[in-house]
Amino acid sequence: MKSDFDTLAIQQLVKSKLLAAVNEYFRHNQLIQQPQSVPLYRAKDYSRVLYISSVAFVLSKTLNIPPLEIAIAIASHFRAAPIDITVNVVTPGYLHLEPTAFGLANWLQTIPFLPRLLAKSTPNEYFSPIVNNSCLFYIQHAHARCCSLLHQAEREGTIALIKSEAQDKLCHWAIAQPQPLPWLNARSRLRFCHQSEYALIGELVEVCDCIYTSSSDERRFWQAAAKLSQAFTSFHGCCRLWGEVKQLDPQLVEARLGLILAVQVVLQFLLAKHLGVLAPQEL
Repeated sequence: MKSDFDTLAIQQLVKSKLLAAVNEYFRHNQLIQQPQSVPLYRAKDYSRVLYISSVAFVLSKTLNIPPLEIAIAIASHFRAAPIDITVNVVTPGYLHLEPTAFGLANWLQTIPFLPRLLAKSTPNEYFSPIVNNSCLFYIQHAHARCCSLLHQAEREGTIALIKSEAQDKLCHWAIAQPQPLPWLNARSRLRFCHQSEYALIGELVEVCDCIYTSSSDERRFWQAAAKLSQAFTSFHGCCRLWGEVKQLDPQLVEARLGLILAVQVVLQFLLAKHLGVLAPQEL
């Protein structure tokens, strides 16, 4: 399996594509002084992966062109590979950028590559290895629970796991079968049906964004890690893996196990690389 991503921070991916579209707009209109960065922030609704940019308002001040006209032009130059993104212009000139279901499925499929994509990074490049004990235990407990559920699914024949120890001494996990995981349904939408599943995806996105953006606000990072653990706990309490759901909708169970693997990979990376502590497989 090969990854088309060089980063798992969706915000970074979106921002780079947005900047490319802005620069293309400048070239197309033979304008000079192309911007080196663009404003972009994530919407507060974490059940969605939605980013908003006010770049058209910034450019309007110097170009003396209405923001709405600029936003429409920038949207026409947008190229979103490797992640599919919808771009909507919202009056009076905001750009709303959101990964499609296919884009999110591709991103979720790539999360097991996280340790390899950050193999050259050192923990101190990002965050201080300091966290209070209660938060640390909560994250460790969530990681151990992920491992337990994946092991149980493997014993029951629902999935086949691959585990390998790399040079970083981490045990890298991946799902060998089924591949690819059935993230999408017949209508090309994410297969998930419960709010807690989408909330968990939202927190996974937030943590990956935090890892890659090297935020100077350490509280934001630890809050995101704790929220990911909390979102996983809520997901685990609401979304069944065994019994009737496994018989009636086995592909939903496989996709949910893919989410659990994604949480396990991210939490293990945080614990081992940023905290320098054990990522326990059982407690």
